[in-house]
Amino acid sequence: MNPDTKPKERYIMRTLRLPKTLGAVALAGGILLAGCTEDFAAINTNPNAPTDVNARFLVSSAMRDAAANVLGNNFLNLWAQHTSRIEYAWDGRYDVRDYSGMWTGFYAGPMADFGEIEKKGAEAGRPNDQAVGTIMKAWLFQSVTDLWGDVPYSQALLGDENTQPAYDSQQEVYQGLISALTAAANLINTAGGSFGDADLIYGGNMEGWRMFANSLRLRLAMRLTEIDAAAARAEAAAAISAGVFGSNADHATFQWLNELGSNNPWFSGEVERPGGHRISATIVDTLRSYGDPRLAVYARTNDQGEFVGHQSGLRDGHGIPFPARSMIGARFVRDLANPSMLMSYSEVLFLEAEAAARGYTGGNAGQLYHDAIRASMEWYGVGSADIDAYLADPRVAYDAARGLEQIGLQLWIGFFGQGIEAFSSWRRTGQPNLVAGPDNVTGGLIPRRLKYSEEEQSLNSGNLQAAISRQGGADLGDRVWWDPAR
Repeated sequence: MNPDTKPKERYIMRTLRLPKTLGAVALAGGILLAGCTEDFAAINTNPNAPTDVNARFLVSSAMRDAAANVLGNNFLNLWAQHTSRIEYAWDGRYDVRDYSGMWTGFYAGPMADFGEIEKKGAEAGRPNDQAVGTIMKAWLFQSVTDLWGDVPYSQALLGDENTQPAYDSQQEVYQGLISALTAAANLINTAGGSFGDADLIYGGNMEGWRMFANSLRLRLAMRLTEIDAAAARAEAAAAISAGVFGSNADHATFQWLNELGSNNPWFSGEVERPGGHRISATIVDTLRSYGDPRLAVYARTNDQGEFVGHQSGLRDGHGIPFPARSMIGARFVRDLANPSMLMSYSEVLFLEAEAAARGYTGGNAGQLYHDAIRASMEWYGVGSADIDAYLADPRVAYDAARGLEQIGLQLWIGFFGQGIEAFSSWRRTGQPNLVAGPDNVTGGLIPRRLKYSEEEQSLNSGNLQAAISRQGGADLGDRVWWDPAR
């Protein structure tokens, strides 16, 4: 990027997301047409050089960028106290200075790409392509609004048509996402074609996409439990009725490629450049206290052959040797192509269990809760005898009097590797009772949201300030719309 480019011009260039060669092609073509005959132009036009990107060629890279943004080993894993930093620990102490890169990474990256895929599908009369674009855009927007609250939504992703989009309230964003997912699920025709092997999530299985849309709709519905119970009840029941995941074979995973640049980002952070991250003592101690067999999956032993997590929120200079603390489990970093979880069958079962416990549906909350734990452990290869023993523990076995607390804790455990979801689940359910690390810079406050990016404050200040005023503030300790005060 030219350093002399003005801020507004940089914003337009970023939101357009045009191929780098397209502008040059257009410019060269204009010069030639101005000085050459029509025949010469026709002769010198390459029919194999498209001026637009086919959705099939765009979808794989868009899925990769989406997975990297949401599921990379980012600081939300630290804030959820699933991982910890043994060096360069400022972000685990909540000392994050600017979020511009993360904000731009969503809006100018995969969300723009999936918006384009959605548009191309509609224009070409390919409803399944359109549905995939809609579902993935919704998955990304859900993370964005859960992290920042009010965000540009209805006016977003319009490129130079609107470089200063207004902010929608989080309530409006949620309503829009639920409607979009409902429409996308209804749009899918399982006999209507697909992206085939360019689809790195479902490999062209459109029934999988339909279930993913309905399951994601269930997640959104249950996020509303503390702010709009009537909407949560209605939307959860409708999503379940429409058809959510039914087994571990259904859940949405992104298949990374066995090549650098398109590989699992946890592999890069933990194997290629080992040292900085460790598993948090919070989750190690929780799993150990319950005798949870997933401990050996989530963590590796230290140099003494023991599972020892690193305390969250310690500053550098603590003097603890790197080998004394357990690294992330081998399953999460075993190779370049190790898949990442977008949404699991286990999560769906926990949400169904919670819906039943709250009286939203007629399901058996205890059975769904036990099935959810079993599904999580089976996905990680835990044997049936160990699962049975765990479920038989009186502290784990479902107790209706404390069922919501149990479900919330198990959701947090099951979200390991999905930092944004673990952070959001903790905010909504209050489980577990996390405590800020000793060297935090926030006076003991665990953040409830992200600050808006400095770049957005510069380039879209008027709309941003209106959104901040509407929310009553947007500091780290301020809550998003659905986050209950306790």
